[in-house]
Amino acid sequence: MVLASEEKGHDYCLIQPFFYEKQQPNYIFCYILLLLSHYIIWDQIWLVFAYIDGQVGYSEEFIENSRGMQLLTCKWFPVNQEPRALIFFCHGYAIDCSTTFKGIYIYIYIYIYIYIYIYIYIYIYIYIYHSRYASIEENEEQIGECELYLADVASKFAKEGFGVYGIEYEGHGRSGGLNVYIDDFDLLINDVYSHFSKIAEMGENPKKKKFLMGESMGGAVVLLLHRKKPEFWEGAILIAPMCKIAEEMKPPKPVISMMNLVIHLIPSWKSILPGPDIINLAIKQPHKRQEIKDNPNCYIGRPRMKTMSELFRVSLDLENRLHEVTMPFIVLHGEDDKVTDKEASKLLYEVASSNDKTLKLYPEMWHSLLFGEPLEKSEIVFNDIVQWMETRINTLQVNANNKRELY
Repeated sequence: MVLASEEKGHDYCLIQPFFYEKQQPNYIFCYILLLLSHYIIWDQIWLVFAYIDGQVGYSEEFIENSRGMQLLTCKWFPVNQEPRALIFFCHGYAIDCSTTFKGIYIYIYIYIYIYIYIYIYIYIYIYIYHSRYASIEENEEQIGECELYLADVASKFAKEGFGVYGIEYEGHGRSGGLNVYIDDFDLLINDVYSHFSKIAEMGENPKKKKFLMGESMGGAVVLLLHRKKPEFWEGAILIAPMCKIAEEMKPPKPVISMMNLVIHLIPSWKSILPGPDIINLAIKQPHKRQEIKDNPNCYIGRPRMKTMSELFRVSLDLENRLHEVTMPFIVLHGEDDKVTDKEASKLLYEVASSNDKTLKLYPEMWHSLLFGEPLEKSEIVFNDIVQWMETRINTLQVNANNKRELY
């Protein structure tokens, strides 16, 4: 069951669309339904989705953080088996982690509580005979037209037997908050930690191996999550992590000095000076760049003053404390990355206290290793990650069996 969260101080509003294989729902009909429902109850309706596409299931849910903001959470899972391990994904700056519509049937239930406890129950059944999009297995090229940033990658991990969980940070994607405004990175970490910890303790999940995965700024999130509870995770996958911002991305020193002077007065203002185009620097393939630019849930404007300050603060803190990293990890970085510094990944590998650490550098590859590179190159990175996790899962299982034999 997929439950749309309530707004703080408001009544419940529940919409549950369930989508099955390969078909495209009628966007206009759904939009009109939501618009009418909005006027019926005079409140905002949160719409969440679930689908099954061949081997992979997807669901999403809005949760409320400690500051009353609605955050979108996502889950990809194998439908024909219990996940053999869990991946907790932390996305990068200005990117989302959700997916868009898929399905053949839509069941929409609207549960409304208005004034004198009047309940209205609406059941709508839509059958669509033809799809505009093929399944992932039939046509990978078309999926890029409707899937968002993480969806394809997460689906591939789910097909390998992993459960994948994500959360869109405050101000990112469809989550609440001012667009890509980070007032306090520590609060962002608390949101992610709270959600991932709850998921890790649900049902059979405590018995499963838990891996953190983070790309770019998400790599910084992973390292800070590790700092909160070092022994909780079985390992981490760090993809071009933001341990240090590349020199090409840093504003001139006079700009940084001016920013520090005015940041308390205008924290949410966007930088008045044009900066480098992160998308053009991060993503090698032009059509993939355009996908991100056309995605309304991804931010392509200038960074906000306080957000810039927080990113600099966090990257400096991480750079100075890399030796505190103790969990097993693999760090993967493109040799031609101009967004995050590959030298910081090398430094992490050299100084981290972990006894199990791996460094992978990829010649002629840019920042976005799993999304922005040609398929044959991103497949190399994907396979390296899967192989690394499988090795740790098998090793942990052998160690657990040996421990049981001792008793």
